[in-house]
Amino acid sequence: MRTRINTYFLLLILLTGVLVRIVVYWQNRSLFLDEANLARNFVEKSYTDFLLPLAYEQYSPPIFSWIEKAQLQWWGVHEYALRLFPVWCSVLALVLFYQLCLRLIDNVYLRWFPLWLVAFSGWFIRYGTEVKQYSADILLGILLPYLVVRAPILAPWKWAVIGVTAVWLSMPSVFFLAGIGLYFLYKYTIEQ
Repeated sequence: MRTRINTYFLLLILLTGVLVRIVVYWQNRSLFLDEANLARNFVEKSYTDFLLPLAYEQYSPPIFSWIEKAQLQWWGVHEYALRLFPVWCSVLALVLFYQLCLRLIDNVYLRWFPLWLVAFSGWFIRYGTEVKQYSADILLGILLPYLVVRAPILAPWKWAVIGVTAVWLSMPSVFFLAGIGLYFLYKYTIEQ
C-alpha cells in the first residue's frame, strides 16, 4: 500500500511539474533582451547562416536554431512559436528524470526530493519556458545518462551519431559525453 501511495505521489509531482511549465508557457510573457536578440537571428537568418556566428552577441547551437526557425515558419512569428520547443524539451526532461529516479534510487522515499527539485525549481521552470537553448541543455544532460542506464550496450557508431547530434543541439553536452566516455573506459578496463 505504501509503495502505491509513493508511486501516486511521484506521479503527482511529475504531472504538477508539467502543468506548471504549461501554465508559465501560456502566460505569454514578453521576451527579454537576450530572447529578443536570439529571435531576431531566427527571423533574419537562413538555415545555412546558423552554421556561422550569430548576430547581436548571441550563441545558439545549429540544430536548436534550425528547429526554432522551422517553428517560426510553421506557426508564425510570435512568443508561443518561439517557446514551443523549449517547453517540449523541459517537459520531456522532467519525464526522463522521473524515469531516471525510478531506475537509480532504490528508496521510494528518497525519490521525492530530486524529482521535486527538478519539477519545481524556479531555474528549471524559467529556462524551460525561454527562447534560449537552456532547456535543450537540461534535456540532454538528463537524456545522455538515461541512455547509459537504459541501454548501456549500444554500438559505438550509435554513440557517435548520438554524440554528434548532441553537440550540435546542446553545447554543454560535450561535458556529459566526456563523462560517459570515461565511464565506459573505466568499465572496459575493469572487465579486462
